[in-house]
Amino acid sequence: MATFWSGRPGWLGKVGIALLATWLLILIISVSHIFKANNLSSNNESPTNKENAQRLAQMVNDFEILKRQNEALKNIVLGERSKSIQGDHLGSIQEKLEKVSLYDDILDHQDNIKYGVPSSEYEELRRRIRNNVQETWYYINAELSKLRKTIDKLSYEQREKKIQDTLKNVWDHKRSLIIDIDRLMKADGYDEWRKKEAKELSDLVQRRFRYLQNPNDCNKARKLVCSLNKGCGFGCQIHHITYCFLVAYGTERTLIIRSKGWRYHKDGWESVFKPLSETCVSPIGASHANWPGDSSKQVISLPIVDNVYPKPRFQPPSVPADLAARLEKLHGHPLVWWVGQVLKYLMRPQEHVKKTLNDAKERLGFKKPIVGIHVRRTDKVGTEAAYHDIDEYMVKVEQYFDELEPKPEVRRVFLASDDPKVITTARNRYSNYEIIGDPEIAETASVAKRYSDSSLQGIIIDIHLLSECDYLVCTFSSQVCRVAYELMQTYYPDAYNRFASLDDIYYYGGQNPHPHQAILDHKPRKEGEIELKVGDLIEVFGNHWDGYSKGYNTRTSMTGLFPSFKVKNPVDAVDFPKYPHVPLQENRNECKCNYYEILNISSNATQKEIKDAYIKLSKQMHPDSGNKRNHDDFVKINEAYTVLSNKQNRHYYDIDLKNDNVHKNCDYQRTRYNKRYQYAYDMQYSTSIRKHSEKNKKRAIRFCFFLLIIGLSLQVVRVIIWSNFNREAALRKSNKILVEYQSSLKKYENKTFKEKLEIFEKMMTEQSKDDK
Repeated sequence: MATFWSGRPGWLGKVGIALLATWLLILIISVSHIFKANNLSSNNESPTNKENAQRLAQMVNDFEILKRQNEALKNIVLGERSKSIQGDHLGSIQEKLEKVSLYDDILDHQDNIKYGVPSSEYEELRRRIRNNVQETWYYINAELSKLRKTIDKLSYEQREKKIQDTLKNVWDHKRSLIIDIDRLMKADGYDEWRKKEAKELSDLVQRRFRYLQNPNDCNKARKLVCSLNKGCGFGCQIHHITYCFLVAYGTERTLIIRSKGWRYHKDGWESVFKPLSETCVSPIGASHANWPGDSSKQVISLPIVDNVYPKPRFQPPSVPADLAARLEKLHGHPLVWWVGQVLKYLMRPQEHVKKTLNDAKERLGFKKPIVGIHVRRTDKVGTEAAYHDIDEYMVKVEQYFDELEPKPEVRRVFLASDDPKVITTARNRYSNYEIIGDPEIAETASVAKRYSDSSLQGIIIDIHLLSECDYLVCTFSSQVCRVAYELMQTYYPDAYNRFASLDDIYYYGGQNPHPHQAILDHKPRKEGEIELKVGDLIEVFGNHWDGYSKGYNTRTSMTGLFPSFKVKNPVDAVDFPKYPHVPLQENRNECKCNYYEILNISSNATQKEIKDAYIKLSKQMHPDSGNKRNHDDFVKINEAYTVLSNKQNRHYYDIDLKNDNVHKNCDYQRTRYNKRYQYAYDMQYSTSIRKHSEKNKKRAIRFCFFLLIIGLSLQVVRVIIWSNFNREAALRKSNKILVEYQSSLKKYENKTFKEKLEIFEKMMTEQSKDDK
């Protein structure tokens, strides 16, 4: 190939030098033409042009005088006579100024809202809530005082009626307060912020989980191995794998679960849920140790939470310290949100399970608004949990629907249980409700039949539908209930209060000690109560749902009852890894990693279409363009073509794509597929680079010469046109100014100041008419 320089210039070099010399010569001639034209025009000025120049100089001085006179006229008219000329041009200006002032006031008001000034609705609701709380106290105090004075005079029936009426009125007060508080949250103007913050936090956590679980090299990755076969029910096993995942996240180890032979499905976890990792599922490593091991061991085996020692500090109730402040601001119970995010990642259903869930919703008529009820009967009732009749659950359901605004046309309830008789009983007793549920699923959930494929399918349906309800009524002593409540948090910015538990408060089985903290003093007023002082640490045993909780005061070593509102549940912020390689914000310009998208073709494209797309994009993105971005894109194009042009490789890729095993991280995918297709890729890539490189260099040189010639021609034309245009424009402007000057002199010539003022007012009146 010809070169520009190799000791002596070749033919392309000689042509290039000649063109450069020609370009310089034309440039010199063009510049000299401009100077020559200017000199000629200055030397050959006509007498008329000289006279015009002198008069223009005089005009500058006269205009300065007129400017000062004009300012004086404006001051007189605006200052002394603006009232007498309302409606004219000056009056309209004044009106416009007043409107602008009003508009500025509106903008200032909007700025105040932006910078924290509350809306009228917010302030009205805030005052209303405070007044209603006071009114509630007035009512309760008055009714109890009346009851104390008349209790001996009333019959049993009268006392019962009095108490029931009082309870109904107190309920109305409470309902009004709850409705106003919900309205207050919407009126504060931060609803969109809550949704955005919840999504950003969830996306960040899910990106970290994917990063942890998909190492580039599984053979070198640090791993934590857990066995799924814990001897307990489904909810318990879900919480076991959650505990394993949290420890893996805290120790920066990829979690590997041993689930083959799982008592719920012998094929293991991946038979119903998506794999925890797309790149690393093998527990093999260079070194092994049991928990806690040390950082030098590649693989650590973690026992069940009941037997683990020492207790991992990353298990509940711990939440990551780098997220704690944001979670406390967003959510009423950060621990539940955090566990819910882990379940969101772990319980991603396989396609056939997703279809089963959708079919179940359609078959049952699952529509919102809807309340979910979970009633357990055959599992540990009478030992770990007390018996609760369906009526107790329905009281909470009725209270929820009574608080809704506007009232729904249908009061719908989804009922899940391990006893099919519960569903039948509820339908018979509460015909005014639309109660949906599947007795066949309830039949498979009994202790005797639960470890089967049909039972597994049924419990997954129950948990997912319960979690998608607007409100949940259950017993937190049940792990199924707690799993549904945890998953519910992933559907709302803050769903901490969308539940009613008939027994326990929320807790995580096997969690580390986490005492509550007293925020108000309390002196015992009756037997069984304990003293509280601000700052006391209280180990809470349970909430009695009557305004009192039971707990142990670590300061006084006393156990007893205390008012629930006098303690708070502090967030246990622990220093989890921050995963600095995972961006805090999702990159919206993230590269395309679907090979079909890279080539801009459909997944059904023929081999000819694939080849044509590859050739077209290769020409556009060739590395010889000098753009690094083009080089990166060119590598991806070749990678995509290498895989898709081979029928066998394309077949494997389509399988991975169908199973959602194509990761979003381009570097990860390149590593994954290069191992499988490395030989074919190297052969095709090296050949195509050489061919395209030789052709495109010749084309580039020819194209540069062509652009150089065109550029020289256009520059000469531009210089000539620009010179002529500027000279003509200057002459036109000079003549126009001269005419205006002569007209102004005639108009004001030999006029007194008063006459000039009248002329000025007349001109402004005419201008006002023209404006209208």
